[in-house]
Amino acid sequence: MMEKNAASRGLAAEILGMGHFAVFGASDREDDVGCRIVNRLKKAGYKAYPINPRIAEIGSMRCYGTLDELPVVPQVIVVALPPEPALEVIKSGVAHGVRRFWIQPEAGSDDVLTYVSENGLSVVHSQCLHDELGKRS
Repeated sequence: MMEKNAASRGLAAEILGMGHFAVFGASDREDDVGCRIVNRLKKAGYKAYPINPRIAEIGSMRCYGTLDELPVVPQVIVVALPPEPALEVIKSGVAHGVRRFWIQPEAGSDDVLTYVSENGLSVVHSQCLHDELGKRS
């Protein structure tokens, strides 16, 4: 158990060393975890690309509808969605060449975790990114 936690902390640190994050499940509702993650990433100096096809902006940031609309391929995809759409987002990310994912605890499922394991992806899935960023600020 301790090794897994140490490995998870190491991977979290590696991912937080990246600069470009796409956040699926971003929302314009301030009490929503997706909105809080986008805002905390931005405040911490990361380049955050909110993705939600139903809204145009979060604060002063443009909100994108899909990965194809982004000006760059993100280094990390944050998944703050229910498990069923989370799996589709991860598959789309892989098709775009993304290999690092931060899957919010509520987005994990057996299918999601099986897919990431079978595809050798670097994934943090048992920690909340918003909380982790809060520890570092």
